[in-house]
Amino acid sequence: MKYEVRSIVIKAPEDQGERKVSCLLDCLYRTQEILLKSTKIKLGWIKAHVGYSGNEAADVLAKKATQEGIPTIIPAPRNHIKSLLQKESIIRSQKEWDNGETGRSVHNVLPKVKTIPTPCQRPEIIFVTGHGPFPTYLKRFSIRSRDSCGWGNLGNPLHYATSCLFTTSYHLKKPPADLEPLWWKRVMNNNNSRAKIN
Repeated sequence: MKYEVRSIVIKAPEDQGERKVSCLLDCLYRTQEILLKSTKIKLGWIKAHVGYSGNEAADVLAKKATQEGIPTIIPAPRNHIKSLLQKESIIRSQKEWDNGETGRSVHNVLPKVKTIPTPCQRPEIIFVTGHGPFPTYLKRFSIRSRDSCGWGNLGNPLHYATSCLFTTSYHLKKPPADLEPLWWKRVMNNNNSRAKIN
């Protein structure tokens, strides 16, 4: 059996700039022409680990590449690049958080994206999100047929915290409709209000 191997070596000049790019493009176009003209190029599969020298050499090089890797030259310290990436990540996350369609009740309380978690108790999370034993939430998932409390009012967290007769000892002052987002934020930032929720 005879094996014929043709190899093409692409070399680019050492100087930087347009000359290097144009030379590389010329080499790529020449390579493409050679490949299009050559009708005897065939790709096939061969068994591994049976002594084919080319295959064994490829395995050795692949193993060497995974162990040694390619040395990278970074133009700035890693910590600087890491901080730049973190800042960019926070900026993008903030835009997504501000323009999102879901989670608006939580956005009213926590408008800024942070890398450090904000400590919250489970009852506070249930209260802010409205995901809990509230009639409005239960009706949304067809667990209840009505979304009103026992007194006939809309059974959402704001109602229970400000005006429901079942929870008068825990009431907070009800906000005007236009100040409701600010009210949520202030309630969650006030320790006395948070204690009433818990």
